[in-house]
Amino acid sequence: MSAFLLNQFKANHRIVILTPLHNFNITSRLKDYIDNIMIARETFKYTEDGSVGLMTDDYKALLLQASGGVYTNDDRYTPLEFSYYYLKEMFKEIMGFDEFYIARAQGTSVLPEDEILDAANKDLNNVFDAFYTQK
Repeated sequence: MSAFLLNQFKANHRIVILTPLHNFNITSRLKDYIDNIMIARETFKYTEDGSVGLMTDDYKALLLQASGGVYTNDDRYTPLEFSYYYLKEMFKEIMGFDEFYIARAQGTSVLPEDEILDAANKDLNNVFDAFYTQK
């Protein structure tokens, strides 16, 4: 299964990840998937100076994330949102992706639905063209 997932992943230069924020981080299934695609000498390599990404041929990722709370208000919850930072570092710094974008639908437990959808649409519109543009 790992070889299938790896080949599927490497064949696509635009990766869309759709996931909830789960206990301030990614879900266990997404972590399992990441473990199946982050393979030395396939998506990155080790050098004397540290790891170097091998996914450098116009690869981009887009994280579409939903959360019950709001994690962009620069309050006590903001630094607890680990998922975006973890995924961004894995994709850009370890695997060598050119860009890692995020569009959020946040506050699903506390905000009115129309407000959530308006903000999410604005987020998505802000990154969509850059995500699909090729070098």
